[in-house]
Amino acid sequence: MTSDQLHGRAASRAAADALGRFGLIVTFVARPETQVQLGAVLLEIDALLKASEGCLFHEVAREVSDPCRYWVTEAFTEREAHAAAVADSRVQEAAARMRELLADPPVRRELEPLTAPK
Repeated sequence: MTSDQLHGRAASRAAADALGRFGLIVTFVARPETQVQLGAVLLEIDALLKASEGCLFHEVAREVSDPCRYWVTEAFTEREAHAAAVADSRVQEAAARMRELLADPPVRRELEPLTAPK
């Protein structure tokens, strides 16, 4: 990694730390026969997380070219707010049901939000 890349990464982390926010993008892939059920469970979790303290943004989207693939984008005021939201027993129960519908384990990417939601 070049010094410019290191500096850019450090500047990005500093900007995210200054904003104090935490973000994720997670992809979920349903088995073909569970596509509709996975979408319903993700929307259930979406409503719970949107109502949780510290949630700035939460969106569930289905990929057009692969309708079994869902993308979830989340932004919270801080990592701890996200942890508290997903620890809610209703979210945990829905997540347990969701795992049974997946073709593959979810792919989770942590983000450093650099701008505020509109």
